Amino acid sequence: MVFGRIVADKIIEEIPNAEKPETEPVMGAVRSMHNKIETILQRDDGEKFFSIKTDLTVTMQEKFGIFRDNDTMKEGLHEIGQLKERFSKSCFNNKEPTYNHALIQFLELEAMLKIAEVVAMGAIERRESRGSHKRNDYPDRDDENFLKHTIINMKDGKLVLNYKPVKLGMFKPKERVY
Repeated sequence: MVFGRIVADKIIEEIPNAEKPETEPVMGAVRSMHNKIETILQRDDGEKFFSIKTDLTVTMQEKFGIFRDNDTMKEGLHEIGQLKERFSKSCFNNKEPTYNHALIQFLELEAMLKIAEVVAMGAIERRESRGSHKRNDYPDRDDENFLKHTIINMKDGKLVLNYKPVKLGMFKPKERVY
C-alpha cells in the first residue's frame, strides 16, 4: 500500500498533463466490498465453509478430471449449484475485520465456486477430446466445431457461453501423438 501510494504521487508529480481519474467507481467498489464483509462477519448461524471447500475439491476431481463424460459433468454442475447454495448460508467463527485468514479463505472459496461453474459449463459444451482432457462420449478431437476459445460472460446475473475464433499462427494445429 505504501509503495503504491509513493508511485502514484510520483506519477502525478511527473505527468502534470494527465487527467485525474474518476474516483467514484473505485470508491463505490470499496464501499460495496466493505458492506459485503460486514454482512459476512455478522453471520452467526450456518455450516462452516471449510467442508464446502472439501466437497468442491472432490466434485471437481471426480466429475471434471481428465476422463469425462456428459452425464457425470452434468451431475458435477448440479453439485456445484448445491455447493453455492450451501455457501450462501455458511459462516465462520473469527469475526475480526482485520488480519482474518478465515475471511480471506471464505472470499477465495466464493471465487472458486464461480470459477468451478465456469469450468463446468465450458467442459460440458466442448463436445470433443482435446489435449489432456478426454471425453469418453466424444473420443475424437473436432477442429471443425471446436477450434475456438470458450468465453463465458455474466449477463443479467446469469452466465452466458460464447466462443471466439482462434487466430492461427504459422503452424497448423495437429493432434498430439505419443
